[in-house]
This record gives sequence, C-alpha cells and structure tokens, in this order.
Amino acid sequence: MTPLKQLLLIAALGAASGQAQPREITGESVAEFFDAAYVTQNHAYSLVGLTVSVVHRSEVIFKKGYGFADLEKRVPVDPDRHLFRIASITKTFTATAVMQLVEQGQLDLEADVQSYLDFDIPKTYSEPIHLKHLLTHTAGFEDYNFGGVADEPEQIVPLREFLIEHMPARVNRPGAFHSYSNYGSALAGYIVAQTSGMPWADYVKAKLLDPLGMTQTNAHQPRTDGHRQNHAISYSQSGDTFEAQPFHFFADAPNGVMSTTAADMTRWMFVHLNHGELNGVRILGEETSRQMQTELFRQHPQSNAMLHGLFQERKNGQSLVTHGGSFGKFFSQFVLIPGQQLGLFIAYNADTGRAANQEMIPAFMDHFFPVDFPEPITPDASVDLGDYVGTYAGLRRNRSTFEKLILLMGGVDVRPAGEGVLSLSGAHWIVLEKDVFQKMDSPRKLYAQRGDNGEVTHLIFSEGYSAERLDWHEDPALHRALFLLVAVASLLGAIGFVRKLFSRKTDGKPLLPALDRWAVGLACLFTLFVLYRIDSELNAPTGGFVHGVPPAVKLLLAWILLTVPLALAIGGLAVRQWRRSHGTVMARIRYSFMALINALFVVVLWHWNLLSYYFS
Repeated sequence: MTPLKQLLLIAALGAASGQAQPREITGESVAEFFDAAYVTQNHAYSLVGLTVSVVHRSEVIFKKGYGFADLEKRVPVDPDRHLFRIASITKTFTATAVMQLVEQGQLDLEADVQSYLDFDIPKTYSEPIHLKHLLTHTAGFEDYNFGGVADEPEQIVPLREFLIEHMPARVNRPGAFHSYSNYGSALAGYIVAQTSGMPWADYVKAKLLDPLGMTQTNAHQPRTDGHRQNHAISYSQSGDTFEAQPFHFFADAPNGVMSTTAADMTRWMFVHLNHGELNGVRILGEETSRQMQTELFRQHPQSNAMLHGLFQERKNGQSLVTHGGSFGKFFSQFVLIPGQQLGLFIAYNADTGRAANQEMIPAFMDHFFPVDFPEPITPDASVDLGDYVGTYAGLRRNRSTFEKLILLMGGVDVRPAGEGVLSLSGAHWIVLEKDVFQKMDSPRKLYAQRGDNGEVTHLIFSEGYSAERLDWHEDPALHRALFLLVAVASLLGAIGFVRKLFSRKTDGKPLLPALDRWAVGLACLFTLFVLYRIDSELNAPTGGFVHGVPPAVKLLLAWILLTVPLALAIGGLAVRQWRRSHGTVMARIRYSFMALINALFVVVLWHWNLLSYYFS
C-alpha cells in the first residue's frame, strides 16, 4: 500500500459511518487534500516540485505550486509562471488538431493515412492504416526508441526526415490491438502539418493556444526567452542530492514536446469540459468535441475504451477522460471527469515524482468519491487455470532491432497460486469465471482472449493494454539460461586454455593442434567479453538510446559480428579433428562441445537482433 493510500485509509476509518459517500468538492476541501498529499508524498519520496490546478463547474477552484522550480536558487513553484514539461499530454493537442481538420472536411478518420503522406509506409498487411488508428494507438507499429531527442535545437532533424528514417516495423494488423505508439502520434502531427500547410507547432499555436489565451504554453523549438527563463528545472536524485538535468528537444514534436503552466492547463480542461468552447471562443464544434470523448476502440467488451486521442478510465463509479505524460524527469497527469464537470492537472519535476504521479489521482478519487470495501470474492474452482499458464510480454515492445533485448529482463510469468488464483509476476488474480479475473484487493480486472484454436493468446487488463503469450522458444527465462550456459562453458574453456598455455606438463598425451587450441581459447575469452558488454548495456541507465545509438554500442555491435566467423572456424576445426583423429577422443568431444556452444551463441545473438544492426 502506498504512503498516500495509508494516509487516506486512516482518515476513512476515522470518519467511517455507514456507506461511503462522495465528499463535497470545494476550493477548501481540494486544498486540504493536496496540502496533506504533498506532505505525505514528500516525506515518502523526497519530491522537488509539484504544480497543480483543479477546475470545477466553470471555475478554477484550486491552483498551487509546491516545492521548487529551481532547487539551487530555491525558487518556489508558481502555478501561473512556471512551465513544466507535459510530454505525452502533447498528444491531446495533436488529437484536437486532427479533429479540427476532420470537422472542416479536410481529414477523414476512415481514410488510409497513405493518402495524406508524401512518403511510403510499407504494405506489411493488406489492410491499410486508417487515421483513426493513429488516435487509438492501433496502427500496429512496434515500439521504437532510437534517436529523436537532441541536446540543442539546431541538432533536431525535420519531422519528415525523422518519420522516414525512424519508421518502426509493422507487427500487428491495423485495428487489431492497442499498443501505445509515439511514432503514430508523431505521424498524426505530420498529417496535420501536411493538410493545413502549416508546421505542426505553428498550427497548434495559431489554432489552439492563441484562441484560448494559453500564452504561457510552448510548442515551439527553440523556446522564447520567456519560456526558457520560466521553465522549471528537472532533477535526478543521486544519493542524498539532486542533480539538475538538461532540457532536451524533440524531432517527433507532436508526440511530446510541449511545456505549460498549471494555470494555462485550466483553459485546456475548460474547453474540453465545455464541449469545444471557452469564453465565447470555439475551437471545436460541440458535436465534434463530444465525439472526441466517445469510444473509438475497445480491446475487450469489458475493458476501458480508447477515445479520440484520449483514454477512458473508470474509477470509483466515475468515468474519467485522461492522458498522462512522462519524459526525462517530468511526470504529469491530465484528467477530466465530465459527469462532475471536474478537471485536474498535476506535474512533477524530478525522478522521485514517478511513483507519486501514479498514485495522486487514484488517491484523489478515493478521497472524494470513496467506495465501500469490496465483498470477499469466491474463486470459481471449476475453471482450469492451466489454460492461462505461460510467459507473456506486453504488446508495446520492439521486435525488429536489438532493442528487443529489453525483453530479456522482463516477461510476465503466469502461474497457479492456489485454488482459483493466478500469479502474474507476484500479483494475485482471482478467477471469477472462465477468462475473467479480478486482482486481489482491487477492482482491476483481467480478461483472456483466445485464438481460433481455443487457446489463450492474450491477456487484456481492464485499462485496455494487452500482453501476448510467447512461444516456448521466445521465453526470456530460456534465453537467460542459454546466455548463462554459454557464459559458464566459455569461462571453463578460457580457464582450460590459460592453464594449458602456462603448463609444460602433457602427461605424454597427444595435444590438439596449436591452431585449434588458440582458436577456441580466444573465442572463449571473446565470448566472455561480449557477454560482459551486453550485460553492461542492459543495466545502463534507461533512455540512453533516445539520442541515437552511442558509439560504444555501435562498436560492440561490430565486435559481435566476429562471433560468426569464429563459430564457423571452430566448427570447421572440430570436423577436421575427427577426420584426422587429432588428439584424444575426449579432447575432440570437449572441442566439439565448445563448437556447439559457439554455434548456439550465434543463434541466440541472431534471435535478439544483435547480428543485424549493420545490415538493416
């Protein structure tokens, strides 16, 4: 249980009397909540800064900054002045721009996106990618995180060039599965630019920000002097200190470049709660604005829906329209509760805010819209849990580049954990009926999807995201074992090579040819070096490839290519030993085993796309 949940539970138990009832939402009650929440979170996570704004029934009822926008200078967060990076909440602006052009008849959600582009998307599947697929993250692109981020504005490549050079592979049929795609959102932004004849940032400023009076919000790169001077600094915790992080720039700007203040975000919340209108200015027709908040895709009949560039969530009896943002050390949430005419925006500026960002909105919902404690669940013992056992992986991952290697560290293991209970990587889910589970002590649901043969192929969480079942040969645990086998065998081989190298004693036994011994010895040492470097990169700080593939990794990938000729050479030498009866039979068997280990290593490297970087 999170620290904030503990605080709320104590308060709830202290005030409990009968059934849970919604609490009145006022400026005072909201201020009381966030003041207490900040103190609790700051004690638990050591936050740097937090900016908050809340609107309710056409009024800004709360707006406040906590902590510091600049820690070194001790500048407190000002919700009217300080910009926080909102990352993927930028996508709500891109989606609104798309819907403006749909309303004007310049775009069609059912159209093939190829008709709006001046470059080709590979026709991997017979079905085209429709514009609506970009708004629902169902275009079928794999995840791809190479490049796209620059340290200086002059290093940014044009959006068109980025989209062509960094195009991810298409791995699912369009409209089949929801898999969050930054590339798809950037592509939607490019379509806005192509159709309107205006660069995406210019369009957003002219058609969205300026009409709404969002003067402190920035979509451009480089920033104006005012935006640069008023931008909150982000921080990374290092021991007991915080280190300021540089401000980065995006090639795929429509995906997540924007920064804004909590005050400006009240206008963005108002215009979507007011169905496209704010203070007499209308950016969307009422019908189009309402359409944005309607279902456009649903992975499972009982899961949350994907709206038009927005997410649906259901919490504590309320329907929420949401989008989150996360980049670098900035974390944010944008939430509308249309049924309550309520909107919330929060943003943090340090890596310690990651967990805090995830728990704040659920805690707010539990506080103001409390629900009764759920009744105990009785598992359906008739359901065969064996149908679901296996290893799964989230759909949002890479398949075609060496970034696939990240899966080696993960995977979701699904195993029985008692009668009617499944364990998903340690979390317990109780079976309610065939293919329907509920998380223990939580309202979250899990649904199984079966293929044509009746076997479970996917697990779908109530939030709408999915995990697919991996074939036995894709199991990360298997490949971790194979890497370990290669490592142990290579270590033993290297030790034997070094021992023989410095030992003069042969016991009169015929040795293998010197060339054979040197080849396998050097191959073992080289394999150990490659495994060490792969492990180092896997455990390096995340986000290292957003600037592109580092030179050290490029060099490693070039070195890895040498494993192929080494394996072929050792295999050839092993064959020659048997044909010419070199050495003892036992020596030949050991050598052949090492030849197989080297061949296995090549196969495993190929599986993880570590041999294809210079040929793709």
